[in-house]
Amino acid sequence: VLPASAQTAIKVTLPWVFQGPDSFMLVAVDKGYYKEEGLDVTVDAGRGSVDALNKVASGAYEFGFADLGNLVQFASESPDKAPVAVMIVYDEGPFSIFTLKSSGIETPEDMIGHSLGSPVFDASFKLFPAFAEATGIDESKVERINMDGKLRETMLLRGQVDMISGHYYSSYIDLLQRGAKPEDLTSFLYSDFGVDFYGNAVLVQREIAENNPELVKKFLRATAKAVKEVLADPEVGVAAAKDRDGLLNAEMELIETKAEQLEAVVKAKFDAAPFRHAPLWREDAINQSNGSRSLIRALASHGSLVRPSVKVELQEAPSARLILYDNIIGRRTEPEERFE
Repeated sequence: VLPASAQTAIKVTLPWVFQGPDSFMLVAVDKGYYKEEGLDVTVDAGRGSVDALNKVASGAYEFGFADLGNLVQFASESPDKAPVAVMIVYDEGPFSIFTLKSSGIETPEDMIGHSLGSPVFDASFKLFPAFAEATGIDESKVERINMDGKLRETMLLRGQVDMISGHYYSSYIDLLQRGAKPEDLTSFLYSDFGVDFYGNAVLVQREIAENNPELVKKFLRATAKAVKEVLADPEVGVAAAKDRDGLLNAEMELIETKAEQLEAVVKAKFDAAPFRHAPLWREDAINQSNGSRSLIRALASHGSLVRPSVKVELQEAPSARLILYDNIIGRRTEPEERFE
C-alpha cells in the first residue's frame, strides 16, 4: 500500500442513498482494496442516476454508478461530455411498477386511466414509454405524477397514486417496511414484458477513460474484488452501508441485497470481434433483447461505451445475473489474473 501522500484521490458518486445492493464500493473502501491499488477513494450518496451523471460529466467526481438508459439520453444531448461506461453491474435492469391488489390493476391494459407516480429522474419512470409501447397501451392515458423519491411508497399505500415505479429490489422492500404485505402487492417487472434493458454501470469521466486507462484498470480491479466479496457474503455489504447510515434496517437491507446475490460461478468468455460487429456482449440475448441491443448501439454511437476484451459472468439464475466487463484491458487475461 502506498503512503497517503502518494495515493491518487478519487471521488465516486452513487445513484441513490447508501443501501445493500450498491454497497460493493463501500466495501472496497473499508477493506482497503482501493488503497492497495494506490487510490484514496471517497464514496458519496446521490440523488438519482441523472444527478450521478452530471457530477461525473462536470468533473466534480471521477467515477459514478448510474443507469445506462439515462446515459443514453445524456450522450444524445451532450456527446462530448458524456461519461463512459466501463463496467456493467446490473445485467438485467431492475425496472418495475408496483400497485396494490385493491386497485384492480392486474395487467398492463388495466393501467389505463390510472396514475403512476415516481421521481422524474427514476429510471423506471423514464422508461415507462418503452414499457407502454411493448405492452401495446397508450401512455398518454396513464397520468404520470412527479414526486419526492422518499415519499413514493408512502403515497402508494395512502392511495394518493395508483401505481409507482422503481427498482424491484428496493421499492418492494420499502413497501414492506411501510407496512405492506406481499400478498397485497402486484408488480410488473419490465423485462417480463420484453423491455430487457441493462441496468446500472460503473462510469468514469471521458477524459480519464481516454488519457489514463491505468487508473481505470486499478479502480475496476478493486471494485470487482469487492463485488465478489459481497456476493459471497451479503452481510458484509449491508454492514458497510449501515456504518454510513445508522437508520438503515439491516434485516431488510440484507433481503434487498440477497435479491441481487449470485453464487461465485465464474466463467470467462472472449470476444475478439470489433465492437461494431458485436452490439451485444451476451450472445444469448441478441435474439431476445431488442431493448438492450438498441441501448448498446446508442451508447456506442456516442462513444459512451467501450468494447470489452473479456467478459466474466457470475450467474445463478436468468433473473439475477451480474456481468463484469473488463473494458479497459486491451488483451486477453484469465479471471484470476485480473481479479485475485
